[in-house]
Parts: sequence; C-alpha cells; structure tokens
Amino acid sequence: MEKITTKFEGLPKKMLKTITFDQSSEFAEHQYLEEHMKCEVYYCEAHSPWQKGSNENMNGRLRKYLPKNAKINLITQEELDVIAAKMNRCPRKGIGYKTPNELFIQQFKNDCRIWS
Repeated sequence: MEKITTKFEGLPKKMLKTITFDQSSEFAEHQYLEEHMKCEVYYCEAHSPWQKGSNENMNGRLRKYLPKNAKINLITQEELDVIAAKMNRCPRKGIGYKTPNELFIQQFKNDCRIWS
C-alpha cells in the first residue's frame, strides 16, 4: 500500500476522491489508504464486472500489450511505464475523445491556478 500512496502523494486531494479495487488480498489494507490518502476505498463484489465497468474496459485495452497469461514478474518497470504512457495517450470516448494525459494536465493547470 505504501507504493500506491507514494505514487499519488503529490496529487491535489480534489483529484483523488475514490479508489475501487477487486476483492484481491493484495488490497486488504484499505484503511491505510483511507487514512493516508484521505479518500474513500471501495471493493467490487466477486464476479460482478458491471460494478467496475471502466476497470473492465481498461483490462481489455491492457490485453493489447499484455496477454492474460503474461508473467508479470518478468516484465520490467520500464516496460510497464512504456505501456502506461501508450495507454494514457489514447483518446477515450467517455472523456470527449481527449486522452487521459490531456485531461490530467488540464485539471492540474486548473488546480494550480486556484492555489496561486
């Protein structure tokens, strides 16, 4: 959980309101996240993909780069970073055909203006 909090520490609190996980044991320490990130943590029920539609959509996109049977422990952090960068440069219908990068930068600039 510390790795997750480290990744998101610098974000404005407004940009991280909730986190939704599967029922996996690696996410069992949700209280740590709720305390340190000051956000709400939700879990999806087992075998209920409709509860996490955007996650399922993202999993489908991820399969383009990592097949379902890929051995994650053999993939380097650098390779994962390249995949994440490619996925974040792909326009999405749900956000007006903008890329996640564009939306993040836009929101970050807006938040910085407010704090100035």
